[in-house]
Parts: sequence; structure tokens; C-alpha cells
Amino acid sequence: MDPTQQAQQNQQPQPAPQSQQPQQTAESYYNKHHKHIFQLSRSTLIGSMCILLIALTFNVLALYSQNPSTLQSHAQNTNTEQILPQLPSGCMYQKVNGGMAVVCPKATPTPMPPVSVNISLPKLPPQCNWQTTASGSAVSCGGTAIPIPTVAVTLPAQCAATDQNNAVSCKNTANQNVTVPLPSLPSGCMYALIANKYDVVCEGN
Repeated sequence: MDPTQQAQQNQQPQPAPQSQQPQQTAESYYNKHHKHIFQLSRSTLIGSMCILLIALTFNVLALYSQNPSTLQSHAQNTNTEQILPQLPSGCMYQKVNGGMAVVCPKATPTPMPPVSVNISLPKLPPQCNWQTTASGSAVSCGGTAIPIPTVAVTLPAQCAATDQNNAVSCKNTANQNVTVPLPSLPSGCMYALIANKYDVVCEGN
């Protein structure tokens, strides 16, 4: 080979060497961008939570910084009795030690009217009369035993005879059983209980 051909051969372009840079796959590209988006979302979430916490702290501080006297004045202007339950007749609410108490004045007890039993004395025959003695009145028939008619005792509707001598059981206005003594009789007369009924029996001296 002559020098001319050798020179021409040397001047021919050499093929470019193959690139050694590795090609980026789709998976690596996705992982790279996914990681970037995750970091951005986390940063946004943390920032939002910080802003929310700051706003909440500011609101709490503003609430506690209000004047307590203003809050108390609003509470005092509310009529507490309007929201309390209605009380029975005769009772009322009374302020006691910063609170409310129910006060019911004690009603004056009504005195119970006494239960009385009225009796009638027997009508004496002409031979007998009523005499007044130091201990009261007495039947006198001039020393002669003369029969004297008996008189039934009419008890009130709320009264009934009992086993006690000279006493009956009656109900008062409070529907309570009370023992009522029978009126005293003149000397020579007595009460006779017959079939749960009283009779006035008198004997002349």
C-alpha cells in the first residue's frame, strides 16, 4: 500500500463509540415522581394542622380573656325563677347562699270541732221529780219504787258504741277515730248498752 492510500484510509471517519449512559425505566420514573408527590402531600397536611392548631389556640385565649364580670352580668340578668318548675300553692322560691331554696310556710292547723253527743232524760211519772242535791240532780219518787220509762240515745252518724263505759267512738273532720265521753247523768240514772245502742235508764229512790 502506497503512502497515498494509507493517508486516505486514515482520513475515513471512525464510528462513534456507543453511549455508556443507562436508560431510565418507567418504574424508576414512577417511583421518583410518586415519592415527590407523597412528600408534598405530607408537607401540606402538616402545614394545615399547624395553622389549625394556631387558630384554635387563638380562639381559646380570646375566650378566656373576656371580662368575667360581663359574663356574670349576663347570668344575673336571666330570671332563674322562670326556668324552675312550678311550685304548689303556698310555696315559693327563696335565694339562699347564692342558690335557690323552696320555702313552704306551715299552714296554721284548723282546730277540730269537738264531737258532742246530746241526750234526752226520760219523762218522769207524776209521783217522781228531779231534785237538786249538793252533788247535782237526782231522781226522787217519794220512797216508792215506780218504773220510769227508758230513753234511747241517738248518736251522731259518725259515732258508734264501744265496749268502754259511758264513751263512744267518733270520727272527726280529719277522719280520725276519737273517743267521746257521754254526758253525765243525774243520780239514779245510768247508760245501758243493748244491741250496740245506748238507753238511759233511771230508778227513783
